[in-house]
Amino acid sequence: MKFNKLKTDKNTRKIITALIITVSAAAAACFLYTENRKITSEDLKRPDYGEISKQLPVSVYADGLSEKIDTDIEIIPKIYSPEQVEQLFLQTYEELRQIILKDNSSLMDVKSDLNLVESLDGNPVSIQWFSSNYDLIGYDGSVNIDSLGDNREMEAVLTAQLEYREYKSVYEIRVVVNAPEISENERISGYIESEVSRAQTSGNGDYIQLPGEIDGRKITYEKRSDLNVPAAIIIMGAGAVFCIFYADRQKKKKCEQERQRQLKSDYSEMITKLTLLIGAGMTVRMAWEKIVYDYQCQKKSGRVKMRYVYEEMNESLVQLKRGMSEQAVYERFGVRCRIREYMKFSSLLIQNLKKGTRELTGLLELEAIDAFEERKNQVKKYGEEAGTRLLVPMVIMLIVVMVIIMFPAIMTFTV
Repeated sequence: MKFNKLKTDKNTRKIITALIITVSAAAAACFLYTENRKITSEDLKRPDYGEISKQLPVSVYADGLSEKIDTDIEIIPKIYSPEQVEQLFLQTYEELRQIILKDNSSLMDVKSDLNLVESLDGNPVSIQWFSSNYDLIGYDGSVNIDSLGDNREMEAVLTAQLEYREYKSVYEIRVVVNAPEISENERISGYIESEVSRAQTSGNGDYIQLPGEIDGRKITYEKRSDLNVPAAIIIMGAGAVFCIFYADRQKKKKCEQERQRQLKSDYSEMITKLTLLIGAGMTVRMAWEKIVYDYQCQKKSGRVKMRYVYEEMNESLVQLKRGMSEQAVYERFGVRCRIREYMKFSSLLIQNLKKGTRELTGLLELEAIDAFEERKNQVKKYGEEAGTRLLVPMVIMLIVVMVIIMFPAIMTFTV
């Protein structure tokens, strides 16, 4: 009973705590809601000059009315006084004299388009532009240099009409458009074009006569080519060098692949010979010398071509004759071949030097059997690769045959 009473008291405390938290949260929410609905001075602050109006949604309560009235109060920006408007127009005019220049250095030396803006950032004044010569300066500020004709410069008056609410003011800006300076090359080019055009239209002969002298300068002509010969030669040379290096690299890669393939192919033959000679009573070194000697004799007589495995064995034999230890020679032999089978073979020979020749013959026989099986698998693999290589020529031949058969039929339908 006491336990149940304690449990009931705990539940009661939890319920009371939850109620207190809920009431406190509700009171805080009501307070924040009430405070948030109060209109502060910041809410009634006018936007600055040139900014847009803002809307303040409010609820209005009046004595004697049972319902509230919802409405929106528009808070308009600050309005300039007439004196401030006059000062604003003058300030805008001074800014415009700099802004409309764009890429030009001065209003008295205009050579490119002007920037006739319709408003300024942060400025409530709207601007309209008028030109005294639209052929020279367009309504959008574009400058037409061709309208100058033979004149080197021409004057125009731009009128800027500034407007702010009910206030208006007009300002005039004098602009002088100058023809851009003509370089010596452009001047001579113009003479050449006019003289060549005159030569083309004069006379009825079979050939036109190009002028040989213009403005006191001797003129020569040659056919223009878009090809940059020096650059083309450099590119071709660089391409040739790249091709040579690439071809040499591919050749070395192909030779290395051929070497690896030949070493794997001759492994079973080499280890079989060595096993037979050691089984006949020769030492490893004597069998090694015998195999190398037979290879050199067959190579001199032309019965066999160069085989990498026997060339490596010959290199090892030379090292032995120079006094290098057999262990170092056999180890280097496996490293030079860079094939797993030869590294295993060199390990067997080194193990033989350390433990004796009692088990070497049996190990070599097992290795010969494994090498023979590996050789058969290689032959099967090469046969499959050869069949794959023949697939492309067969497809080409099939396409040719289909063309030969289909072409007469197509020609018959065409006729």
